[in-house]
Amino acid sequence: MLNKFSFLCFLLAFSTFLQAKNYANLYEKLVEVNAQWQFQQDLPKQVFAENALLDENKAIQMHLQLVEQTLRKRDISHLSPTQQKNRLSALTNLHGYWKKSVFPKNEYLPYRNPVFIDKYNTFCAVGYLVKMSGNEAVSREIAATQNFAYLYEIQSEKIVAWAQEYGFTLAELAWIQPGYPAAMPTQAMRNGVGGTVYDMMMGTMGTDLIHVAGDFPNGVSTYSSGFAGYDWFMQANITGGNVYALAYWNNMPVYGGNFTAINGISVFNIAQFNLTGMGFSPMGTLNGVVKDLLVYNNNLYAAGSFGLAIWNGNEWINLGETNGIVNCLYEWKGDLYLGGDFTQISGQSCSNVVKFNTGTFSAIGNQIHLPVHALCNYEDTLYIGGDLHQMTDTAQAYGFVWRWDNTSLDSISLAMKGHAIYAFADAGTKLYVGGSFSEAGLAMDFGKNLARIEKYGAYHAAQMIEIFDAPVYSLKTDNNVLYVGGAFTSNYLVNNFGGIGNFTYQITDISAPSQTNITVFPNPTADYIEIKDWEKISPQSLVIVRDMMGKTLYQAPISAKIDLSNLPSGTYILQIENGISKIVKQ
Repeated sequence: MLNKFSFLCFLLAFSTFLQAKNYANLYEKLVEVNAQWQFQQDLPKQVFAENALLDENKAIQMHLQLVEQTLRKRDISHLSPTQQKNRLSALTNLHGYWKKSVFPKNEYLPYRNPVFIDKYNTFCAVGYLVKMSGNEAVSREIAATQNFAYLYEIQSEKIVAWAQEYGFTLAELAWIQPGYPAAMPTQAMRNGVGGTVYDMMMGTMGTDLIHVAGDFPNGVSTYSSGFAGYDWFMQANITGGNVYALAYWNNMPVYGGNFTAINGISVFNIAQFNLTGMGFSPMGTLNGVVKDLLVYNNNLYAAGSFGLAIWNGNEWINLGETNGIVNCLYEWKGDLYLGGDFTQISGQSCSNVVKFNTGTFSAIGNQIHLPVHALCNYEDTLYIGGDLHQMTDTAQAYGFVWRWDNTSLDSISLAMKGHAIYAFADAGTKLYVGGSFSEAGLAMDFGKNLARIEKYGAYHAAQMIEIFDAPVYSLKTDNNVLYVGGAFTSNYLVNNFGGIGNFTYQITDISAPSQTNITVFPNPTADYIEIKDWEKISPQSLVIVRDMMGKTLYQAPISAKIDLSNLPSGTYILQIENGISKIVKQ
């Protein structure tokens, strides 16, 4: 069973993280670093006298220093001579550890949490003590399967045996183990553009890093290298509306939206940069808002409230009018796909997604009945995202991403609540998802508006990786860097995004469980689940229930019925040995 205290500490730590807090003294800060401070009877008096004006690294260092000093003063006469010697040796190692002040980075979870070993091979304090005693394999075994677990949650006979051999109680080890603050990945890019970014594209001119468009002063801007490093350069003045779409055509940028002028030149929702006079030129007339631009089969296409149009070098030719709006264009396996909010295009009946090739439109698979905003290739499959579906039996909005393999259309359920998915970005083994959403079923937001799709065996989950204060509308990848554009200004750590940020992504995740499936019922459930053929499973097996971010919320020996009534509504992963199942808790 989940240690309720540790879960409450987790909630407390996260809530304090979200708020700027004035600490009355050092004790209050130390409780935030490790809630076990509340249960110590021999606290140093200085923790109530000193202030808490410490950065996070100094706070963790001070925590470990005071824990070491306090543990050295405790009565250990009940320990054997060997245990006493081992304990003092471990405390000496702890002293050297905190003196170096090099601690794990929590780049995995958007809240304060332990990290046994981070991706930079930095050991936590407990892991380091075990390692220095010649038992590094034990630390790595824990990190491989329970890297984010609190000490009381770690299921390992080896760590229990180590604690006894080295004269520590599990309560003392739990007190040593700090939680590390979220090191949210996204960094600001020189205060951003001061508004909302709707589209981005990578530069092709050598020094250009990225072009952005949206609803901000001037409407378009370029992040380029100048005399003082990279900065934003506003090369145009858009008036009369916003820019929603960018593309390169004949090696020059094209801007589409609902604007009427650029640098004083009258245009009709679209314009192109030209080298003649280093200015801008009108590019025909599009009678409606332009939502996306794409070069397909060496032709420039535009999509929006007018449907689909192609540029013939002199004017725009409408290929298909819709009874709604086309939000996005994407080329996949030689075909052009359109996603939006429509049920007909050029007389062809379809529902929000349609395929175009050789002048013909065709519907795909079963119908998608909610507006589509994003299309992306991932794992050789076309992923389709849009407004979040409603689960009528729980009155809870859950995110569905549709998948098209050129033959059939199916969907995967992501435990997200909110409005919509607006953007995808394929990053090799991961698919990043941006939009307006948060974790479904939770009263608090442990992540908002940016996630990545993870696999748990045969199932998918959305792991929240940011806490943006407003939606994400655009994602782009380049050289292992993810660029994030939208309306956000803050993630509670950084307050100067101005609509855009970026971070370097790496493949650092712990291996997911195998694809062996477990049958449970009822599913969804309000309280209990039963496990089919549970009596055939080894009685020594543990039932582990994790949230979609991999945090263990429940752990107990195998039995016919599992009580989940204490868990909040949401989607969870159940694991028994190498088998898994996805559970929806109402």
